[in-house]
Amino acid sequence: MWRNGHATDLGTIPGYIRSVATALNDSDIVVGYCANAVGVGHALMWRDGQTYLLNDLIPPALHIDIDLVWAINNAGQIAGGARVLNAQGQLTGDYVAVRLTPIPPKPGDMNCDDLVNIDDLVGVITRWNDDGGPADLDHNGTVGIGDLMEVLMHWGN
Repeated sequence: MWRNGHATDLGTIPGYIRSVATALNDSDIVVGYCANAVGVGHALMWRDGQTYLLNDLIPPALHIDIDLVWAINNAGQIAGGARVLNAQGQLTGDYVAVRLTPIPPKPGDMNCDDLVNIDDLVGVITRWNDDGGPADLDHNGTVGIGDLMEVLMHWGN
């Protein structure tokens, strides 16, 4: 990714030999796909220095294997395609278009694990005075006391 005159290698996921970025939104979230040595691909997302396989972020009950994404908008919605799986997780031969819409995290949940606990507290403290990012829970542009209070007010939820 090229930003402010510097290139950042987004890398790939272990076990895959190449990654391709296909789109970027205003929040610097990049989407694309990776492929293994035999050409099997999976869709991925780069956000805040982390790489995520999109299949790991959706409910398994959807019975799809997202292999390619080509767009992301500023609301975080991702457009792509997926192979359909049967109940046993095997490919059916069908292919569908998908639109993934992010579910906002719980208030105070900095790491989006659906819990507000010590991990969120440590996350805010270690990012104190950072400019924005996932620890900026009050969205004022700086990680500080408001974000700490957000975690404490929703502790245990």
